[in-house]
Amino acid sequence: SQKERSHWFELVQRQARGEIRELELQVRFELTPRKQRDDGTWERASYYVADFVYIEVASGKRIVEDVKSPATRKNPAYVQKRKQMLAVHDITIKEI
Repeated sequence: SQKERSHWFELVQRQARGEIRELELQVRFELTPRKQRDDGTWERASYYVADFVYIEVASGKRIVEDVKSPATRKNPAYVQKRKQMLAVHDITIKEI
């Protein structure tokens, strides 16, 4: 999206100024591992893909950001993944 592209350029500038480091795009986090059911078939792993991940230099904290519209923020599938990121990885997604 245009908003995502614009935010990427802002983050690149912040990295150039030394405010953030290790800027990454489209980072995948495993939420549930692949698991075998009782009948021998497999349940696929589930993932969350973050728009941006970086380290904030001042705090040393890893930041995970996602550009979301107001409607998408309420999407039940996204809400569930946001909650799983907190439960599994102890990461609060920063919504832009």
